[in-house]
Amino acid sequence: MRDTLTSTELDERIETALRDESVSPVVCDLLKLTGGLVKGLSEQLDKTQTELKTVKAEFKLVKTELKTVKTELKLVEAERDLLKKRLYGKKSEKQQGCKTPKTKGSKGKGKRKRTPRDPNRVTLQNTPLPEEEIEHAAPESCPKCGGHDLEDLNSPEEQVEYVFQPARLVRVKHRLQKCKCAKGCTIVQAAPPPRVAHGLTRFSPSMYAHIISARIFDAIPLSRLADRFARIGIPVRRTTLFDLFHRGTTELDGLYQALKEKVRQASLIYADETPQPILNEGGTTRGYMWTFGTPTLALFVFSKGRSGEIATTLLKGTSGHLVADGYSGYNAVFTPTSRVRVGCLAHMRRKFFEASSTNKKVCGQILRKIKALYRREGKLHKRGLAGSEAHLQFRQNTALQLMNEVREIAEEAKGNALPKSPLGQAITYLLNQWEALTRFTQDASLPLDNNHAERLLRRVALARKTSLFMGAARGDSYAIALSLVQSCRLSNVNPEAYLTDVLMRVQDTPASRVAELLPDRWRPPDGSPVPVWC
Repeated sequence: MRDTLTSTELDERIETALRDESVSPVVCDLLKLTGGLVKGLSEQLDKTQTELKTVKAEFKLVKTELKTVKTELKLVEAERDLLKKRLYGKKSEKQQGCKTPKTKGSKGKGKRKRTPRDPNRVTLQNTPLPEEEIEHAAPESCPKCGGHDLEDLNSPEEQVEYVFQPARLVRVKHRLQKCKCAKGCTIVQAAPPPRVAHGLTRFSPSMYAHIISARIFDAIPLSRLADRFARIGIPVRRTTLFDLFHRGTTELDGLYQALKEKVRQASLIYADETPQPILNEGGTTRGYMWTFGTPTLALFVFSKGRSGEIATTLLKGTSGHLVADGYSGYNAVFTPTSRVRVGCLAHMRRKFFEASSTNKKVCGQILRKIKALYRREGKLHKRGLAGSEAHLQFRQNTALQLMNEVREIAEEAKGNALPKSPLGQAITYLLNQWEALTRFTQDASLPLDNNHAERLLRRVALARKTSLFMGAARGDSYAIALSLVQSCRLSNVNPEAYLTDVLMRVQDTPASRVAELLPDRWRPPDGSPVPVWC
């Protein structure tokens, strides 16, 4: 039996009682009052229940928003930690906690065994330098007895002192003999010596070579180079240095085009790009310096944007492998009839290293797997097995197994990682680039990473720190100089000696033979040994 009545049932019973003539008027008034109170309370209850539902819906919405805020807060904290690490942390990507094991019987911390010095290393002692001898006479009297009868032992003590002599700028006067024909026909004059730009300048190729090398490899701004010249008594203005730099690169443009053609035809190319501030009207904008390298040559291309058109235009119609990161600007190059993409393990590892502050366990496991892979690869290279059948077997078995273990760890952690968090982005990069990242397991000649291209771009990054910006019209000149100087570095050729020679020879060399002057094939015209880089 129910203990409560609905409001409708209560109204019906009150109406029945009011129609009953035996019920007194007082009771009727009380019933009417009770009915009104019950009806008001019922309406109030309905209103309260409606408001309660609204509050519950609003609470659910606030709970959802709070969850979103917490997620965004985690992303902001991860970005903050990454920014602090980049600003104030160590630049090295070496894993923390890798301690040197203690040696047996040693006390305290173990010390790494010192690597013996290379007996063939270049030192001041074994470098042929100009020598001067200065004789120092002994005192004429004995400091003890004061006697003057001293006998020469003919065994002087020799002490070596290295004296730095600043560079000199020599004014060479070429006196061109003039002769008159005895018959009065004409005047005969000696031919002038060859010059850069066919005599449009008074400076020799060595001056051009020094300016280009100092600007590119030493990353010295030309304004600072002018100050250095002034300190040693050479008053060359900054505008003159700018003109010489760009005039020299103009003369080397044919050599640059031959370099571009040789690089684009290579079967294996390393590619990367880096920002380069350029000066335009109204302020600076961001340009880009691209590099396309081989083991012995480096090509740089300047562009005002990061469009993939640069890579597409350069590599159109070529085939082979292209080592690059996951940037989509290279996607148009990778077609069935063109280039095959090879991923960069170092780029992938860097993402997990940067995410290690948010999840040390997962990132630590992946970093250790990659470290084991690099160590074993290094041992094979030290044993001289790079590119051999044993190397390929290692990659197809051990290396592929390590990479599969990395993928398993990443897939297991994907569900607990926010998609936009550093760890989520690292996992997404790994899975999206998986085919390219594991392509090295199919060919022993392919590299693990794109560090070769990143090393080539270090000179651009160093110049960015020493110079505020670069003129937009001068980007191509900078790319020409970068390409030749960095190619000299890869081929172990002294850039100043190389540029001093080719600046003259390139003027009279046929276009079909310009490639013979590239750093990897260049030989001095007098048959002397190639001047090495260092």
